[in-house]
Amino acid sequence: MRINQFYTCFLFIFFPFGLILYDFFNLQYIDEILILILVLYTSIHIIGTNKQINKEIYYFTAIIIFYLIYSFYIGITNGKAILLDLQQQIKPYAAFYCTYYLNPTFTQKQKLILNRFINLLVLLIIGIILTGNAQTYFGAPLAALATTMSTLALYYYFFSPAKNRFKKKSFLIMSLGLFSGKSKFMSEYIITAYLFFIKKTKITILSPKFIILLSIFTILISYIIWDKLNYYFIEGLQNSEGIARPLLYKTSFEILKDYFPFGSGFGTFCNEASRSVYSPLYYNYNLQDVWGLSPDFPAFAADCFYPTLSQFGIVGIIFFVLFWRKRYVQIKNCIQKNYIIGITIIITLLLESIADTSYLSNRGIPFFILLALTIKTQSNRLIIK
Repeated sequence: MRINQFYTCFLFIFFPFGLILYDFFNLQYIDEILILILVLYTSIHIIGTNKQINKEIYYFTAIIIFYLIYSFYIGITNGKAILLDLQQQIKPYAAFYCTYYLNPTFTQKQKLILNRFINLLVLLIIGIILTGNAQTYFGAPLAALATTMSTLALYYYFFSPAKNRFKKKSFLIMSLGLFSGKSKFMSEYIITAYLFFIKKTKITILSPKFIILLSIFTILISYIIWDKLNYYFIEGLQNSEGIARPLLYKTSFEILKDYFPFGSGFGTFCNEASRSVYSPLYYNYNLQDVWGLSPDFPAFAADCFYPTLSQFGIVGIIFFVLFWRKRYVQIKNCIQKNYIIGITIIITLLLESIADTSYLSNRGIPFFILLALTIKTQSNRLIIK
């Protein structure tokens, strides 16, 4: 199967089953299965061609192997947790690097078909919202609805010409995410509106104008999300009984210090593996009695992404920053439309990661695929009428 055909089929499966119907049918392993298929397809392509592999992929592989060996060596948790977290941690990066290597180039017909498919999915979601079944399909508190609409909107814009009417329609698709009522999404929505309709050139980060505008945005967004900001990161840290999310952040800094410089290893803190195979670190840092972090009820043990980085120490955080720094540099060299999409993806992932684990979940995968598509596509001559 040709690369563009493979990715067309991949998206046709992932959009409905990996996003919209994921919770409804409890398709907990569909994202892992699809990523495994993507990795196998990429491996077959590598074996069958002489196409050069980017050095960054070799570096990433070496880093993963090092941390895997290190995790078994330090031995904080058992092998099951380590391997479970391994596949979770590499999943988004596998989606990115496979797409970056394969570099699919969709035909005009495929892009038109995909956009029409997105239109049908949007109509389906509108019906779900109007019939009051949003929580049935997207769960509570509807975070999945917000990220699903962002995903479909950005893909629709990517597959469309760089014309205002397609940009407006993409933004309308994203607007359905407002029904989620999520404050994080409201912040992302405001920033996207700025990038789509106000900012006509690329951002110069160190310019006085951008610094002033960023300060205004920060004040505005802080005002919008103040209740949760105050609850989790101000009052939450002062609460003598402790609240799960702020304690995860606080403990992550202690782990960085205690397990300097490589962290505590895979499967040890603030992720699904440390929750399903209860991590000894929760006992070590007296978190076992915190509501939502106890062995009997660890529902919030995988409640946010950034504390997970403490597993990899200061060195791992440096690698994380370098990864996103390179993505930003690459996006700056893209055409304006792809630049907008790329910046929106980065902002969405980084903001969502404050109080969500979509970075490592099924909802993160399409963002990483689109990020690679955006970077690799330096021209967009698609025509949709």
